[in-house]
Amino acid sequence: MYAQHIPDEFTTRRHIDRALAEGSSRERARVIQRLRRGPVMIVESQRFGTVDIDEADLIQFPAGIIGFPGEHHFVMMQMRENAVVGWLQSVTSPWFALPVVSLDVLDLDMSHFNLVDIAKQAGLAGREDSIAVMIVLNVSVLAGASVNLVAPIVVDADSRTGAQILLDAARYSTQEPFVVRPGAEAAAAAGTGEI
Repeated sequence: MYAQHIPDEFTTRRHIDRALAEGSSRERARVIQRLRRGPVMIVESQRFGTVDIDEADLIQFPAGIIGFPGEHHFVMMQMRENAVVGWLQSVTSPWFALPVVSLDVLDLDMSHFNLVDIAKQAGLAGREDSIAVMIVLNVSVLAGASVNLVAPIVVDADSRTGAQILLDAARYSTQEPFVVRPGAEAAAAAGTGEI
């Protein structure tokens, strides 16, 4: 397993000592903020390197991801803060990360997307305002960027549980153009369009 738990007592003592002895004020603030969080895990990622994450940020996929039934534990990562594109990173397989975008940022007709129905189909019973729908981004040198609307990933933010589901392929496409809705990048930068 590539993710490992860090005992709270050891992490606290080690980071406090290091921050007090040799850390900058910014590092001390980061350590204090991290210590206020819950238990910490170290995750290995080919894309992001070695990162420490709050266990509360884990997203559980009981049925795995389509094509990867053994991948059950993920965390959302971003290359830069408030980026439109995020990465659903496996905490057990460093090589496995899916580029995803929030359904909210896409310039698409969303009238046929009923979040409650999609959540129920995924086996999630969360409130509509706690449901996040992420779409996998496909990038091809020849065709450019597109999104897969046939197999959205649905996450209940309250329970931190998710599922990938298959929608009607006659109604949706696996290669819809990746077009960000006007103003979505500004909303993401302001923190309101996060995945």
